[in-house]
Amino acid sequence: MNMKTTLIHTVDFNNAMLFKKPVTVWLNGQIIEQGGIVEKHTEEAVYINGGYYLKLNCTFTI
Repeated sequence: MNMKTTLIHTVDFNNAMLFKKPVTVWLNGQIIEQGGIVEKHTEEAVYINGGYYLKLNCTFTI
C-alpha cells in the first residue's frame, strides 16, 4: 500500500530536506512539481529545483 504523507509542519519540511525525500507539489489538485528535493524553506515558501512554491497555495507530499 503506497500512502502519501502531507508535509504540514516545519519539522516535516526539515525532515524531507535532511533525508532528501522526493516531494510532489500540488496546486488545485494538479501536480506542478514531482520528485524534487527541498533545497530550503521559510514560513511562506518551499524552494525546490530552483523554484519556489507558496505554502499557502500548495500541498506538498512525500
